[in-house]
Amino acid sequence: MRRVMPFLLVLVGLLAFAPAVAADTIGSPRESYESVGLEAFNSVCGNQTCTDTHVYAERQTTSSGDTFIYACADQFTYSIRTGRGMGGGGGCSDIPTSALTVSKDLSSASLSPVSVDFCVRRQCNTITISADLLATGGSATFRSRYSENDGTCTFTYADSGQRQFAAGSITFDGATSAADGSIFGSKTTVTSKCR
Repeated sequence: MRRVMPFLLVLVGLLAFAPAVAADTIGSPRESYESVGLEAFNSVCGNQTCTDTHVYAERQTTSSGDTFIYACADQFTYSIRTGRGMGGGGGCSDIPTSALTVSKDLSSASLSPVSVDFCVRRQCNTITISADLLATGGSATFRSRYSENDGTCTFTYADSGQRQFAAGSITFDGATSAADGSIFGSKTTVTSKCR
C-alpha cells in the first residue's frame, strides 16, 4: 500500500496538470511535445501513521518550439490502520530551465534547489525542494491514450516513453531523506477537435 499510494497521487496530479499545459500550447488541431523528468518519493512511518513525501519535475518541449518546466511537491499523512488521510497538501511552480538535469540515457537526473508554492487547505507558503536520482537497473516502457472535453473542444492525448527505476535523495522544506523513484522520457501527441 505504501509503495502504490505515491504513484497514484503523482499520476492524479499529472493528469490534472499536464493537459492544462498542453492545451494552452495548441495552436493547430495537432501538436506534440517531448518530456523528460524525475519523480521521487519517501515514506516515513511511526506506530500509527505514515507520511508520504513526493517530488516531481518535468520539462516539456513542444514541436512548435515552446518549453515549459515546472516542479511539484506534495506531502500526506494517513492512518496505518485505516488508510484514511489525516492531512496534507501540495503545489506546483514554474522553475528555471537550468534547475532540471536529465541524462540522455535516463541514467541520472537532478533537481537543484527550487522554490514551489505549497498549499494546505487555503493557506499557501513557499518551500524549497530538490532531488538527486541514479538509475538502479530496472526499466519499463509505457503507452497510454486518453481524452478530455472542455465543453467546446475534445483533446486526445497519445503518450509513449520509457521509465528507469531509480533511487537517491530528496530534500523537502529543509529535510533530506532517502528516496525511491524514476527517471523518464516520453513523447505526447495531442489532437483537438472543436465544434
